[in-house]
Amino acid sequence: MPGLPSVPSLPSMPSLPAVPVEVTQVSEFMVDHPVATFAGAVGAVLVIPKLVELFVRYLAGPVAVALLAFYVLENPVDAASIVTTVLDFVNDNPIVITIAIVGTAIAGLVPALLTATAATLLVYALLSVSFGTSVPEVQEMQGSFGETVENLQVLGKVAYRTVERLMQQSAEQQ
Repeated sequence: MPGLPSVPSLPSMPSLPAVPVEVTQVSEFMVDHPVATFAGAVGAVLVIPKLVELFVRYLAGPVAVALLAFYVLENPVDAASIVTTVLDFVNDNPIVITIAIVGTAIAGLVPALLTATAATLLVYALLSVSFGTSVPEVQEMQGSFGETVENLQVLGKVAYRTVERLMQQSAEQQ
């Protein structure tokens, strides 16, 4: 039996620094290389959501639809039973469904709100550092920012009371 042909070796490459393996090494690397850490964070913020969107749009979504269609075609009685059960649950627990919908919406908005807040704080900090706090626009921003915080606190209290009321009504129904 003939032997395997030999594979030519690749030219030697300059050695790269070791990839950090432990958490302490990663944190030390991040502290020692803040620019690389910032670039990695920005890259992750920009790339990961797009990758997830592409994964859901072109792979997970179509596969889920195909599997659901296959299940419905193979088990129409069971599928109708599942739909009836879900609709009965929705009709019997409207408050729980409302809380779940509002919670999901808030959870979906958290990244956008955090990004907007961070961008606002960054702009404010850059304006303050560049021009000082005596610039009238910066002082106006500071005043409107305070009003915005107060408005958000009021809205938070209203949302909290609404959720408490809905949970109390849910407990009374059961």
